[in-house]
This record gives sequence, structure tokens and C-alpha cells, in this order.
Amino acid sequence: MSVVKRGSRAGVAAVALGLSLAVPPTAAADGAESADDGPAAVSAAGSDRPAAPDRARATRSATTGTIGTTGGAGDITRRGRLSPGIPEAAAATGAVPIVVGAIGSSSATRVPGRRPQVVPTIPQAQNPNPNPGAPAGTATGGSTGTDPSGNAESAVTPGPSTQAAAETDPAPASSAATVAGPVSPEAGSAPVVTLPAKAPTGPVAAISAAVGVFFDSASNWLTGLPASPITEFLEGALLLVRRTLTTVFPELGAGQSTGETLAPDTGMTEAELNAYLLELAQQQYGDLFGQTVPVYGYGYGYGPWPVYFKSETDGGVGSGVSDTNTQVDGVDEADFVETDGQYVYVAHNGRLTIVRTDLTVASESALSGDVLGSYLSGDRLTVITQTGSGWYGPTMRIAADYWGPWQWNPQTTMTVYDVSDRTAPAVVSETVFDGGYQSSRAVDGVVYLVLQRSLNLPAPQYIETPVTKTSDADELDGQLDALLKRPWGGSDITAYRTYETWDAYVARVGSQIGNLALPHAYAVDADGNQVDLGLVAAAGDIVRPNSDGQPMLLTAVSVDSARDGAGFADSVGALVSAGGGAVYMTADALYVASNENHYNDSGWSTDTRIDRFAVSGTEIGWRANGVVSGTLINQFAMDEQDGYLRVATHTASSQLVDGVWDSRNDSGIYILDTAGDTLDEVGQVTGLAPGERLYAVRFIGDTGYLVTFLQTDPLFAVDLSDPAEPVLLGELIVPGFSNYLQPVGDGLLLGIGQERDTATGNTHLHASLFDVSDGTNLNQIEREFLDPGYQWSWSSAQFDHHAVLYSAADGLLVLPVAGSGRDAQGVYRYDQFLKVLRVTPDGLEVVGEIHTDEPVLRTVRIGDVLYAVGDTTVTAYRVGDLTEIGSSDRAASVL
Repeated sequence: MSVVKRGSRAGVAAVALGLSLAVPPTAAADGAESADDGPAAVSAAGSDRPAAPDRARATRSATTGTIGTTGGAGDITRRGRLSPGIPEAAAATGAVPIVVGAIGSSSATRVPGRRPQVVPTIPQAQNPNPNPGAPAGTATGGSTGTDPSGNAESAVTPGPSTQAAAETDPAPASSAATVAGPVSPEAGSAPVVTLPAKAPTGPVAAISAAVGVFFDSASNWLTGLPASPITEFLEGALLLVRRTLTTVFPELGAGQSTGETLAPDTGMTEAELNAYLLELAQQQYGDLFGQTVPVYGYGYGYGPWPVYFKSETDGGVGSGVSDTNTQVDGVDEADFVETDGQYVYVAHNGRLTIVRTDLTVASESALSGDVLGSYLSGDRLTVITQTGSGWYGPTMRIAADYWGPWQWNPQTTMTVYDVSDRTAPAVVSETVFDGGYQSSRAVDGVVYLVLQRSLNLPAPQYIETPVTKTSDADELDGQLDALLKRPWGGSDITAYRTYETWDAYVARVGSQIGNLALPHAYAVDADGNQVDLGLVAAAGDIVRPNSDGQPMLLTAVSVDSARDGAGFADSVGALVSAGGGAVYMTADALYVASNENHYNDSGWSTDTRIDRFAVSGTEIGWRANGVVSGTLINQFAMDEQDGYLRVATHTASSQLVDGVWDSRNDSGIYILDTAGDTLDEVGQVTGLAPGERLYAVRFIGDTGYLVTFLQTDPLFAVDLSDPAEPVLLGELIVPGFSNYLQPVGDGLLLGIGQERDTATGNTHLHASLFDVSDGTNLNQIEREFLDPGYQWSWSSAQFDHHAVLYSAADGLLVLPVAGSGRDAQGVYRYDQFLKVLRVTPDGLEVVGEIHTDEPVLRTVRIGDVLYAVGDTTVTAYRVGDLTEIGSSDRAASVL
């Protein structure tokens, strides 16, 4: 089914601003293009990627996931021209140029499918001297030097002769640079890729990525809002602004790349990987190659802006010892608290604390970085932490010496402890990975880590020529200075930077760009120093991308916690267009979702790409990918059964048709066949709850349950027993909504959510028990409000299923609750407590409340005792009457 809802001064200032952001006058003049070299021609050239007949192909064993390669190297055709201009003012100074901007290199590589060897590397300076034979800071002029990788390059020295040569003899479109591919441990000789020079992408290409991310974030936020005239107006306004900017700056309208589809069933050869990364580098830095740009007194030169990515962090127990509330039986999920029935292990707030069941602290160890979760397997405890994460992580210095806004540039650390002696846990391995944590899973002591990282493409080198301001500067210069004056002052041009040409860039970094751009792994030695283990995923480990312009690398890594020593067992990578997304895993397959945003002149839409990886022990192998319409709300939106992947999405899109906005805003389920190298759709049911937002999903057996919300809470039941013909069974309308659905017995479904009081606007937390035994006749057995006396209430269990404690044997349910508001006397109050209930086929029985001295992170059950784990203490309560037994004393911990 489908449901779709129906002046001259300003000109001078603009020119001056354009010049300040783009190129100086002479360079701009040289950048004028003919009709054949316009944006359309450049775009066509960028997407011209013919598949080579003898392209090397890699095959993965269906059982082991190992890779073998056969065949030759492919080639990619690029065309364009460079326009290396230089202002006369800079040439006239006669100043000695300063050589800066070189990129360091590392020779560490990893043999695919094996534990990396420990290969120490020497850290390189950000801008080392490109000519090892000359002292640092020495001008190389027009002579030929040698870069750290041994490749010859020609440095550009600003001056009249250089300018004349640049203007009269531009690089022809057919000129080519020969790139020697890196020699891998498996290859006896290096492949060669021929790369003709490619045209600059335009003066705003450097900032287009950041602006594009802003538009993507804004549209995704609007997608999550309930459908309304205001929402549609905002969506239309956003698209109108984007279309207007696209008319001026075509780079902003590209959105998802539409290059030639490549076979996704093989790993990339090193030649293909290097060529692909060079193409991305050309897209990112294309407007700098061969150009000269001004440097102002405030120290900010023109250069590319960083692109922001934000990660997403992704929850059957018995009455004896509780376990992490997980989605799939037998597949563990990382959490802050673990227990083995004798001890409680708490990894939180920068420390690992092991507490005995008698509430004495066995040990406490310091942890560095933000704790993301932990896994307990026998006597091995694996703790995952992250540093440099979030929107306020460390900065990365970029090409034009501009220290951009705070950039997300994290490292993820996996530390394995031997806890056989709980009083003295010992580190047996510590491995650091470049990249942000997306999610993880564990099966039988093997931890599968999903990382994401934008490609760290090396920036072009430049030569800086200082400018000495003369007292007799002409009037035009003075007028331009006034026009370009920034609010914070210091607008004088202090130097010009001339960037290396595309050919020089390719010659310098082409053979080592993979090692420079891709994430590495590191061991941590006894002194806390990081030792480079090489690439996390090398060329043979990275799946050939579906299309051009995929700037993010998703990597799945396996680590055997039973093995001592740093490193990892196996890895595989996939290039995608955006980071973040849900992760779902079964006992033998790992699914990773990522968004694909599409924009054009008349509208926008978002799809979700899903990559499937086969797992067996420590072996990981890429198997297939597919695309569905819409976005996933969390990991519960995916579920595999009998060889089919069921995916629930919320679809929001807008198209401008004959001047009228035609918007779609609904939900549905897509069923994909997991056989073969593509996830092919075999069935779908769409158009559910038009105009409403998808809030919760749960698949149980042959039935999928969806909760949407606008003013009421429709609960949908969809029969999925026939993958080719999914059928909507029934729909139940109740007040409020549920964010999380938990199966609590045969034919019973628990919902945790909120309801808004239409009279007062207050929002109250509630738990609802549904009878779903008959999908055609859904019924709400009972709804229990969990916040008596509060005006507003919520629970972390709505968004983090690990916060839910449910004991199937006796129906015990423990939920954290936060409430606030004013009491009868008008005094404001705020409280956090645990609500204890018991689930029966007849309804929800309230057992009582547990009020603690601090917020509760998790609740653990061991026998008839509940352990409330807070930020600093662990407090025990009797299950029978909820009376307090005692609390751990952090001051008595063993440091």
C-alpha cells in the first residue's frame, strides 16, 4: 500500500568578498573557463569512471572471509586544467619564500586477515621540508626536490618568471602524472596508475562540504518533526535557500554522488584504492592546486573547511542473575555494568570499579577517555573508551594554516583486563583505533567493533611569500582593504601562499595516500606510548564502493578477548557517504546502516544503505549491501529471520511539482533477501500513519510492531510470514506514545513512553501492557503512570534499553524515573528514583519505589537482591520489600 500527502556599491562589496574567499585578481582571471570547461564539463569528467576490462578482482571465501586477488589494475580518466596565478604584489617583494605544508608519511601496513605486526614509526612533522637534502626553511625555487617517499616534485617559487610561465603555459588537460603504487607485503611489484590532471572544482568547493552538512542536519531535524503546515513551510524554505545557493555555487547541490556504479562484490586493489583517494583529494582541495591565495593579518588563510560527523551509540533475563538487556539472544551488547553473580563490574566516570556482592570494593582502576561500554566473558573484561570525541574534540590543522572549528577526530581504545584476581585486574592488551565508535557486539568472547572515520586526505603543500606593505600603496588597494576589513581587524595581506600543482601532489603522495588517509591501529606499550600497528583495513580489506564521492570509511574489526597482546584478528571496510547509523547483529551476520541524502533542484529525500557482513569466530567478511527508502530510528528497526532482513523506516521527502510542495511523511516495512551480493527487496508495506513520526519498532517472530505518533499512539501489527506479501493485520489507537517496546511473554508486549495532558501541557511517563496474541485485534490491557505527583516525567529507558531490568521468570520490571514540577505548596522539586513493577498476563502490578541518594545508572539483580549502581556507589535492596541492605563505601576502595 502507499499513501502520499499532497546596486553598484553592493556589487563592489560582493566582488571584493568573492576575491577574499577565492583567488587574487590574476589567479581569478586565469581561472575563467570556456564553455567546454564549465561546471557541467567538470562534473562529467569527475563522474567518468569506465570499468577497466582487466580490473583486478578480489574474492572472499564464503566460510573464512579471507581475500585473494587476481587480474590487473584499473585506471580512471580525469581531465581539466590548472591555473597557477601569482599576484604582482607578491612577486615584487623579492622576499625569500618559505617552504611549508609537506605531509608526513608512515610505512606501516597490515597484512589483510592477520594480526598486525608491531611496527614502530617515527612521528612526522606536519610540514616537513619537502627536500631532505636542503635545510628546513630553505627555498627550493624551481628546482626538483625529493619528498619523504622518494618521489620527485617541483616546488613553485613565486616571482615574475613563474607567473609568466603559469599564464602562458597552463597545464594541458591531457597531461598525466604517473603514480607508483605502494608495495604491499603480498605484492612483488608496484602497480602503476595513470592519472591525467583534473580541473579545479571551483572557489567554493572547500566550504561546500561544511555547508552541505548543515543542510543535511537541518533537513534531518525537520524530518523528525510531526507533519504540519509549519513543518512543510520550513522544509520548503530550507530547500529554497539551498536551491538559491546551488544556482550560485553548483557544488552545494550535488548531495549524493551519482558516479558509475561499481561492482560491490570485491575488495579494492591498492591501485584502485590510491586512485579513488586521489579523486576524493582532488574534490576536496581542487581549488587550491596551482593557485595563490592571500594570508591576512589575523592569520587565517583560505582553505577547506572541516566536515563534521557525529557518531551514534547504540539493549531474557532470569530471576537468578540479570544480564544486559539485549536485542538478540546470544549476542551481547556493550554496557557500563556487568555481573557474574559474585561481583559487579562498573566501568563509568573514568574508573573501573569491581564490587563484591557484600558491597565491599575489591578494586578500583583508572580509565582514560569516555567510557562507552564493557563486555564480560569468563575472567576477561573488555572496556571500550573514546578520546577526542564529540563536537568539541581536538582540532586538525588544515591546508591553509586555518585552525578550523572544533572537529570530531576521535580514537577508540579497546582494553582487555584479566580479572581472575578481582583485587588486581591486569591489562593483557590495549589497542587504539583511529576513528569514532559507532557500536559493538560480542559473541563467545569475540568483540566486534564498528568504527567510522572520515578519510584524512593529505593536504597540498604550499610556498609562502611574505608581503611588505609599502607606504605608497595605490588608492585601489586602500579601498579594497577597507572593503575587506573584518570586524575583528587585521585585514592586511601579510603573505601569499602558492600551492603545488595537481601533478606535483600526485607525484608526492599518490603512492602513499592510502597509508596517510586511512585509519591506523596502535598498541600501547608499558610506558603508555602508542606503537603503530599499521592500517586497520588495507586495500584488499576495503570493499569496492558503489559510487564515487564516498568520504567515510566504516570498519568492522574483531578482537578475541581471550588472546593476550595488542592487535586485532580481522577487519573489513566499506566506503560510505555519511557516518552514523544503526547496527544490528545476529549470531552470524552484522548489519550496519548509513544514510544517503539526495538533493536536486526540485526537492530532497533520504535513503538508508545497509551493509551486511558475515561473521564466524574472529573472521569477518563483507557479503552484500542494499538500499531502502527512509531512515531507521535505531537498531530495533532491523531484524533477520529465515534468510530475510526486515527493515522498518520513516520516510520523509519533499518535491516541488508545478510550484506546489508535494510532501511524503509516513512509515513502512521493507523485506530484503540476504542471499547473494545484494540485499534485494522482495516485499514491502508502506504508507503507514501518513503525517506521523515513527517512535518505536519491535519484530517478534513473524510479526512486526510499529508505534507512530502525532496526537495519539497508533500501534500497528504487520504479518511478515510471507516475505513477498507482508500484510497489515491491525491498528490500535491509544493516547500518548511508546518509545520502546519489550516482549514480556507469549502474546504480551510492553511499551514505555509518555502522554501529554492536553489541558495542562504536562507530560507524564507511563508503561503500557498490550495483548498482541491476535494481530487483528490488538488490545491494551493496562496503562500505568509512573510519576504520581509530578508535572513532567521521563525515563532513560525510553531511549536506552540497557536501563531496563526485566526478569522473565517472575515478571519483575525495574525502570529508572525522573520527575519534576511544583508540589501543592508551589515549591519546585526534582527527583530520580526506581519504579518497581511486576508484569502478569492480567496487567501491571506496582511493587513500589526505590529512592536513592544519586541517579541510578543501571540496576542489577542477583538472586533476591537488587543492586542500584550510581555514579559513585552501589546500593543493595531486598526484592521482597525493597528495604535497603547497605551501600558500598567508595572511600574504602582499594586504589
